[in-house]
Amino acid sequence: MRKLFTFFLAVLLTATVWAQTPQKMSYQAVIRDGSGLLVASKVIGMQINIRQDSPTGTVVYTETQTPTTNANGLISIEIGGEAGFDAINWDASTYFIETKTAVVAPLTTYTITGASQLLSVPYALHAKTAESITGSITESDPVYTASQAVNITANDISNLINLSGNNTGDQDLSGLATTAAVTTSLDTKVDKVEGKGLSTNDFTTAEQTKLSAITGTNTGDQDLSGLTTTAAVTTGLATKVDKVAGKDLVPNGTVAGQMQYWNGTSWVTVAVGMNGQILKYKNGVPTWSDGHINDLSIGDAYQGGIIAYFLVSGDPGYDANVRHGIIAAPSDQSSGIQWFNGSYPTTGAIATALGTGNANTNTIVASQGEGSYAAKLCADLVFGGYDDWYLPSKDELNKLYLNKDNVGGFASGIVMYWSSTEVSAVLALVQFFNNGNPGNGNKDMTNSRVRAIRSF
Repeated sequence: MRKLFTFFLAVLLTATVWAQTPQKMSYQAVIRDGSGLLVASKVIGMQINIRQDSPTGTVVYTETQTPTTNANGLISIEIGGEAGFDAINWDASTYFIETKTAVVAPLTTYTITGASQLLSVPYALHAKTAESITGSITESDPVYTASQAVNITANDISNLINLSGNNTGDQDLSGLATTAAVTTSLDTKVDKVEGKGLSTNDFTTAEQTKLSAITGTNTGDQDLSGLTTTAAVTTGLATKVDKVAGKDLVPNGTVAGQMQYWNGTSWVTVAVGMNGQILKYKNGVPTWSDGHINDLSIGDAYQGGIIAYFLVSGDPGYDANVRHGIIAAPSDQSSGIQWFNGSYPTTGAIATALGTGNANTNTIVASQGEGSYAAKLCADLVFGGYDDWYLPSKDELNKLYLNKDNVGGFASGIVMYWSSTEVSAVLALVQFFNNGNPGNGNKDMTNSRVRAIRSF
């Protein structure tokens, strides 16, 4: 069972303007997990109870919240927003605040993290004295009967209205008749102040014409004198590509099967489609890809593993224009390992469909933490230059079984493989690779194998 610890920082009482009873409390705490690590930038569930007389006394008020921790694991909340808080008789007894915390969805499985006594603070104590004041109060402040404001005339007000900006010295403003006159004379000019930009009139008409014809990004000292219109610029770049790392080649535009790339001086035409490969433009250099996906089949090597399945119409994530599917590691990652990490919580990794194994794996690792178990083994795998491997869901594991002969590397005989799909707190789905039958396996079994997959 994961344990969470909160470190109590501060509880501040605030009172209404009538100084009756406290209406809300501010509460801060630092959330740590069972390993002492901060739970940072994450939505958590909290239950707050006010107990009377002792840390385990009668609950006189309760509420729940779902705050978000900051980068330092700190939460800051206000307590007292629910009915019944203003009915607490604070001077009738001592009170304690108890907090319970949950970090695993659906954020309702709480762990008691502690209880601390609520203490009066100077502002609250002082506010309580207002309840005992009786009789009248004699005002002793002096009465002011004179003010310089009585000397301001209507003409002064009119002159003040006409001023704008900051008057920082003894400037002579007699020549400024109205605000409108000042604005009109300055609307096409710029003050000579450091950091201010130039007005548009600082460009000549010819320069403005050239600038209006430019589109896209000008990355050097190119001569743009020949580009007279925006249309001319667009037409000149229609079949070219910027010299930017990672961009593919562009079609030649005149010869089928040919592409162009910029070599830093001129456009170079190259052929494509040789031996099922496509030429790519990377960092200013043309390079051949490792095969076009449309030319590959199940069982072919691709992106660090073996293609195990192509999505078809009706599958989640299917795209008629781009092939997607599943890549399997070429061999098993374990010949026998348990599904869990020694504890039996319900992780919530219950998805079965194609494309859900990665989310299942992340959910399991978030719940189970460090250790040696099936999902963590796949999540930590770095193979073939890729680090996004995961434990397959029920339906993804079945695709591996259906294409096991083409993928290869699977154990023979009566063997089971783990899926990432959870059945209950103690069971997870497995599949027998001798006959394809699914089954429920105890999470502590160590005779089920693991084959990691990734998506493309």
